[in-house]
Amino acid sequence: MTEVGYSIARDLEEAQAMAKGLESYVRGSNLYGTVGGGLFGSRMPSLTIGALLMRIRRLYAQADSLTPDQRAKLDTVDAQRDSVRREWRKHYDEK
Repeated sequence: MTEVGYSIARDLEEAQAMAKGLESYVRGSNLYGTVGGGLFGSRMPSLTIGALLMRIRRLYAQADSLTPDQRAKLDTVDAQRDSVRREWRKHYDEK
């Protein structure tokens, strides 16, 4: 098995895609959401609230390694997540 190294840029890209699809995901009935090119040709992980929170927390833990642009993108992702959580609280909590 080939081991792939961690990439801040990839983690941030995945978090951005997840945050973008979060509202429709929490409003839907599926336990796992999809981002990117769909379930089968996508290299993106499944969307869950836990997967998004893990990326956000991991990226904030590495804040000293982020560029100012990456930090701004991370703050935007977290703000999007919080906005969905506040607006769709019941749905968010049920997921």
